[in-house]
Amino acid sequence: MAITLVGIFDDAMQARQASEALTQQGIEERMVRTTSAEGSSSGESMGAQSGGGQSGEHRGFFAKLLGLGEDNEESGHYAEAVRRGGYVVTVHLEDEGDADRVSEVLENAGAVDVQERVQAWKSGGYQGYDASAEPYSQEQSERDRQTLKVMQEEMKIGKRAVEGGAVRVRRYTTEQPVSEELSLREERVIVERRPVDRPATERDLAAFKEGTLEVAETHEEPVVAKQARVVEEVVIDKDVSEHTETVRDTLRRTEVDVESAGTQPTPRTRDFAAYEPEFRTHHDAAFAPRGSPYDRWAPAYRYGYDMATDPRYRDREWAAVETDGRRDWEQRHRGTWEEFKDAIRYAWDTVRGRRYA
Repeated sequence: MAITLVGIFDDAMQARQASEALTQQGIEERMVRTTSAEGSSSGESMGAQSGGGQSGEHRGFFAKLLGLGEDNEESGHYAEAVRRGGYVVTVHLEDEGDADRVSEVLENAGAVDVQERVQAWKSGGYQGYDASAEPYSQEQSERDRQTLKVMQEEMKIGKRAVEGGAVRVRRYTTEQPVSEELSLREERVIVERRPVDRPATERDLAAFKEGTLEVAETHEEPVVAKQARVVEEVVIDKDVSEHTETVRDTLRRTEVDVESAGTQPTPRTRDFAAYEPEFRTHHDAAFAPRGSPYDRWAPAYRYGYDMATDPRYRDREWAAVETDGRRDWEQRHRGTWEEFKDAIRYAWDTVRGRRYA
């Protein structure tokens, strides 16, 4: 039995991603149509127009597409979404057995809950679709749309010089008493009188005249002379060495869960920190023997986690996403894909095999 499914999106990027995901799931392009205020497209690019773009025609389009009357309230809701700048993706299925799979693709791409959106419009004064109303301005569309900022901290590591102490070298003079034994010579004149009784000789007679004899006395005294000598040199220099430290911190990231009011929460994947113990265990077995620390491989595990939780990839097989993953990795990271592929693939397989509600 044929069936038509409808998804409403807030921007063209989401609608385009939904259309691409549907074709990747095997839905023929001709069965997928995107409608916006600019026009509608079927199996073509978003810019190609194949139908009228006037707001008054959209209600009739949806009524015909869904098999509803032109006054039907539901068809008016879809027309109102287009008037307010939204994008409506309709999927015609020949077999309703594919409905659940298509619905999941639309939801994963960001399709909004129609009834919740209508209630939000009504809180702002909306009473029903008016074909004569002017299309929403960009300012009005932005005012209606609520945006939650998803933030993630990044760690930037730098270096600075920190004074860790000082060595003070002071030069001063000391005095030290010294002593040394020194032998000094001293002369004294000794006059000795000796009685003599003998005949005078010619030499005695020659000396028999007046005269004065003066004999000088001398003595030695110590003389001290000092000379400065270099006996030691003190050389002041710096020894510079380098060492490696691992800087660890905790980075915060905003996570947003989307669920319909009054319904069970939508299943989601655990955050990266919940998987990291498994990633460290895998690193210790696969890469630690090479002498490579976990911090070197952490970006690869993170990248595999992000791929597995990305709506563009999480419903596809590895062979279908590896080319895109390789290109994106080598544009944004250091190191080749081949070097880090094993860690990325391990994270991908781990996350996809460990979904929980």
